[in-house]
Amino acid sequence: MRNKQRTYARYIGADHMAFFRGYLNGVDLATLARQYLLADDDPRRARTVLDWIRRELVAAAHRTGNHGDARLLRVSPTALDKPVAAIADLPTLDEFAAQFPADYHSEAELIQEFKERFGGAINSQVTERGKRAERLRRRMKLALERIEKQIAVSPHPAHALAGWFDPVMADRLAAAGLDTIDDLIGFINIHGFRFYHRIPRIGRVAGSRIVGWIQLHADELKRDLSPLASAPKRTIATEIARRRPPATGIVPFEYLRSPSLLDGSFGRNRAQLDRNRTRAKNDYEAIHAWLDVHAPGSHTWRAYRKEAERLLLWCIFERGIALSDLDAVDCAEYQRFMRKPVPPDRWIAPRHIDRFSDAWRPFSGPLSASSVGTATNVLNSLFKWLVGQNYLDSNPIDGVPLQEPEEIEEETRRSLSVAQWEYVYAHAARAGARDLFAVLFAYATGLRRAEIASATAGALSRLTRNDDLTDRFLLRVIGKRKRARYVPMPTALMEQLAAYMTSRGHGADPDAWPAATPLFGRLAGDEQKPLTAGAVGVAYKTIFERAAAALAGTQPANAAQLARASAHWLRHTHGTHALSDGASLEVVQANFGHTTLDTTTIYVTAERGRRFDEIDAFVSRAMRRIQS
Repeated sequence: MRNKQRTYARYIGADHMAFFRGYLNGVDLATLARQYLLADDDPRRARTVLDWIRRELVAAAHRTGNHGDARLLRVSPTALDKPVAAIADLPTLDEFAAQFPADYHSEAELIQEFKERFGGAINSQVTERGKRAERLRRRMKLALERIEKQIAVSPHPAHALAGWFDPVMADRLAAAGLDTIDDLIGFINIHGFRFYHRIPRIGRVAGSRIVGWIQLHADELKRDLSPLASAPKRTIATEIARRRPPATGIVPFEYLRSPSLLDGSFGRNRAQLDRNRTRAKNDYEAIHAWLDVHAPGSHTWRAYRKEAERLLLWCIFERGIALSDLDAVDCAEYQRFMRKPVPPDRWIAPRHIDRFSDAWRPFSGPLSASSVGTATNVLNSLFKWLVGQNYLDSNPIDGVPLQEPEEIEEETRRSLSVAQWEYVYAHAARAGARDLFAVLFAYATGLRRAEIASATAGALSRLTRNDDLTDRFLLRVIGKRKRARYVPMPTALMEQLAAYMTSRGHGADPDAWPAATPLFGRLAGDEQKPLTAGAVGVAYKTIFERAAAALAGTQPANAAQLARASAHWLRHTHGTHALSDGASLEVVQANFGHTTLDTTTIYVTAERGRRFDEIDAFVSRAMRRIQS
């Protein structure tokens, strides 16, 4: 059984003193707790904290020899407000009425008679008592001022949250891994205005109080909250990004200013300057030129920028060389670095941090063997292009073997078990039509997040069959390398999509849906504007984190697995579950868009109906298990 005895704040600060002064002035404790202690409306907890503060103040007075102050602070304000009759030792109204015959006075006459006889005494004693009470309050406030100078401290980033916040709130923050004020400020700066969505049992009101408390103590903490902590990102992100100044450090590519000695103007691997066809004077400009030949803002462009940016930052700030100084040994070392970017606080930060944020880092964690291979291929393309444009003399990565991983990564480690999937689906059902469709959409189709983002109602088509009249739907998907494929939309998924579209005001008939309408839409804003792949990733991550938080109290191991999950996990889950349920390997490969060219050309017409049947049967069985 958990011990109910709590340890309260170790620090007495200005907030605690203000709380106690308000108490002396007769302000309601719940109001004071909300304002100064970030607590809720539970008067019992406010009273407990009050008793703790009083004990600390009394103990401090005794330590300094101010025993009179200690006695004063033990006096409750309610003791100053006893009923007047008790003080004056006057008869009660009933006792006074007993002196007269029954029905001698009406009630109004009796009260008037009582006032005429005792009014002077009451007024005199009330006045005298008021003067005594005011003198006592002044003495208590002076005592409080003397003690505050001796024991009050200012909050510091290294202080434990439990030293300043209401214990219940501090416990909830600690459960999210936030133990110190510095932890909390960093967390808010990373996650922004709605940071509280990521902390179980901390809501909007509590989140607002937390931000207000940090802002109130900004001068003492000497730590600033990001503007995103106080306003939704959509309203200020563009302005923040525009105003961020360039810097020489580990910052995003668009803000980077390379040190002049390492900018590659005279790199060892530079080709003859008069043959350079890029117009680039240094490595930064050369990378810019390479990116400019790709579609700006496209998925490919962002992937290429990420890999070039990482390598450029590593060259300058880890290796101490220019990009155009790289040789084969450096490239091999960079491959090893990608597997373990150290020190982590310099190179690693959580995913989805805005590029204009000070918390941004080039990596979100160590790269897997396949990711290192992908990065190497991208960089090989960069160097080939720079050699072809006569910016570099040779390709430094050419001939560098890709290191074999110590162990083969199992994709099944990034997929959900049947029980986990069913739990996530059930949890999404409680959240509403959007989450429910999102979970089933990724699970039933195995689409990548970029493919989910680009899926529209106009990409749906019916599969004509001669043996029955049942509607069967396919979704035309443009995958990697601009390759089109048709993915089955199982019956259960189309039913969920119809319910989701109805909730968005489009009705249940697919023929009535505007062609440009995204299947997975925004929570608010322009209905026809598709989400980005990154926003889709965030949406799925949020679904998993909420499911994990709900499961954490009873099954922490499964909750930890769900907390790590992402949209891509549902792609792997689709493959592993479909194969274990009996779907053929070539059907799943075709669904993923992984078929070879000769396979697609041989089976593309005859295979679609069979693929629909197998995937539809697999999803139907999964849904029956959930509903049973």
